[in-house]
Amino acid sequence: MNLFFVERYGFQSGLLGAVFSLSALITGLSSMVGPRLAFKFGSKIKTVVVTQSSSLVFLLLLGFAPFGWLAVVGFLMRAALMNMASPLYSAFVMEQVPERQQGTVNSVMNTVWVLGWAIGPFVSGLVQQRYGFTPLFIATAMFYGLAVFFTWLFFHKHETPVSTRILQPEAVAE
Repeated sequence: MNLFFVERYGFQSGLLGAVFSLSALITGLSSMVGPRLAFKFGSKIKTVVVTQSSSLVFLLLLGFAPFGWLAVVGFLMRAALMNMASPLYSAFVMEQVPERQQGTVNSVMNTVWVLGWAIGPFVSGLVQQRYGFTPLFIATAMFYGLAVFFTWLFFHKHETPVSTRILQPEAVAE
């Protein structure tokens, strides 16, 4: 993203640092909104699907904005919406796994995440060099869209509604 902002909009280092710092702050704050949305929607998975699918609009705005300030708005909103659901998804996964396997499952999830960050920049660099940024934004939106679709398809029926779980005596003891 830093290369994108520098090459497409000519951002200087100070502005780039401010945008990324603001993104980190907004992402942290938005992760605290996620549980409230899950309670409102009655479902962690529905919250994941709603927030992450909503972020796709801002991903495309980011990639195709004619002005740097508009790209920054897209960047910040995409980061907030996409990442606010991550803790909810992790909590959902841990609820589906027996306690003795939770450490292993969490390690596998983190390893897959890190592998994406290890492979992604290499592939991105090759694509940027040959075709520019446009195909990266389109492909990312498509992959995120598929991920959201499959999250809904495979997991929405496997969750106890949030409000029901909150009202159960076992939840109070936890």
